[in-house]
Amino acid sequence: MRRVVSFPQYHLTIGVLGSSPNGTYAPGIVQCPANTTSFIRQASTGLSANETKWLNLRRTNVINSLESWLPRALANVANSTFNVSAYISALRNNESQTPIVGLGLSGGGARASLSGFGAWQAFDERWPAANQSGIGGLAQVLTYYAGLSGGGPPVGGLAFSNYSTVQSLLNDGSYLGNISASAISYYNQTVQQATFTSYIEQIASKAEQGFNVSVSDIFSFVFASSFLFNGSYPNISVPLMGRTWSDIQNYPAFSEGFYPMPIIMATEVVPPGIPNVTLAYGVLYPASNSSNDTIVRPHSI
Repeated sequence: MRRVVSFPQYHLTIGVLGSSPNGTYAPGIVQCPANTTSFIRQASTGLSANETKWLNLRRTNVINSLESWLPRALANVANSTFNVSAYISALRNNESQTPIVGLGLSGGGARASLSGFGAWQAFDERWPAANQSGIGGLAQVLTYYAGLSGGGPPVGGLAFSNYSTVQSLLNDGSYLGNISASAISYYNQTVQQATFTSYIEQIASKAEQGFNVSVSDIFSFVFASSFLFNGSYPNISVPLMGRTWSDIQNYPAFSEGFYPMPIIMATEVVPPGIPNVTLAYGVLYPASNSSNDTIVRPHSI
């Protein structure tokens, strides 16, 4: 059977592909594919066939991005003799030598989330101020994009929106909230009540499916309305409440290799001193090589 773990406003589904079977916030239990074991591998086995195929797509786009970004970056370097044309030509003749660059966002709650969104915007060539500073374009050069704990929402939020710009996320959801304001504190009390009622309805659907609910579900919606996504984005047909981490593999920005692979870390945590709580799942980087630590990627790993 499928094992489902709920995270803020989306579900991390271990060992499967596809959207939530219920199309809602409520997790579902369905039969796993016969080759379930292929989704969990030791890191020592190397990249999966799917990731290798994706990496080949990504390399071509990284080279194109380097060709655009390097002249802007070098414009701020005095007396530079670096030959961009020769470098790009060499990479195109041997794409296996394309540099693989990753960005890791630290944890730290809401402050880390906002810092992560800000860091992405500072590196995004679609933000004019980033280009003026010479660092706009680094986001397009990345191959991997990872976040821990509070650094997870920028990773998930951008990937779940088909890598929309941070500005579009700021503008999104004028009454449902966005990454600068939560719907639960919206000044219009009628809208606030309607929004909160919609949260309760989604959480109730989870209970109706036989899953436990708690105040954490409320926190999940409030947090997600501020830091993740609230609307529809181009080329995404999956219902908002039914999206899972696995769906990202079908969004063009990722599937066609235009943007980096988003990665989060999931680890089993036993909270000390909390009555009647045996374990929790956090989005974290492991502190050691524990067998419980899992790399979560938006396709078979």
